[in-house]
Amino acid sequence: MVHGGGTLLDKIHALRAAGLIDEAAASKLAAAATLFRSADHALRLVTGHSLDDRPDPAVAERVALLLREWAVPDAGRFLEAIEERRADVIRLYQLLVESSAPAA
Repeated sequence: MVHGGGTLLDKIHALRAAGLIDEAAASKLAAAATLFRSADHALRLVTGHSLDDRPDPAVAERVALLLREWAVPDAGRFLEAIEERRADVIRLYQLLVESSAPAA
């Protein structure tokens, strides 16, 4: 079980080291974590709070500018990239849960 201290990236590396996920899955999870965290920080800087929904176009453009400044991959299309990474994480989670489920 992976829990306790450390960053999310540390936990992803621990899952990989334990053989629970492969290198491709670890890379996808790390990319998603980095994008999600960066976008959340940028949204908080621009709006003063986190958002539960898609930002309006003016806010999205200001967030994209910050993400570009921070050299975040896919900064110019971060909303689409978030949806892609979200789908990756859901697929990986489902595979992990299905592979660890007890046989019926």
